[in-house]
Amino acid sequence: MDTDAYLKDPAGKVLLVARKESLLHENYTIVDGDGAVKGLIEHKTHLTHSELCLEDADHKVQGSVQVSSIRTAGLPPNCWVEDANGGRQGSVMFTNGLLGFSGVKIDGSRVFDASFTSGPGLREVMTAMEHRAYAVDLVDSSFPLPMLLTIVLAIEGVNLTTRR
Repeated sequence: MDTDAYLKDPAGKVLLVARKESLLHENYTIVDGDGAVKGLIEHKTHLTHSELCLEDADHKVQGSVQVSSIRTAGLPPNCWVEDANGGRQGSVMFTNGLLGFSGVKIDGSRVFDASFTSGPGLREVMTAMEHRAYAVDLVDSSFPLPMLLTIVLAIEGVNLTTRR
């Protein structure tokens, strides 16, 4: 069972990998393409939301992704990004149901767009969904890749919960 999540460049080179620490837990270790530890992602469940907290390799909190557990049937959840002090930095906006999403700063500027990668046919779309493969267009190159990986894992948690 593959539980890791990868960020690769357009040529297929691995930039970052989030390795699940255990099948029994929701925490991840982030490593670069050479295997060097770059950070950690800790999953926390609260009464009204789930939180994926991003830490650097020295366990210093860098920020978090929050996903509301209060949902309206058929609608994507409220999802937002906070800095290390808990200040809201932006939101994740869903497009085409849960098939695509974008990161948007508080001022409304786009940070990235993500959607399933697939060919033109239904079979290709189903394969992309099964493999959970996203194409990500990073609009703001200053946005930290570990946070992007944390957002993808948060969205995957939403998608996996929704599919049950």
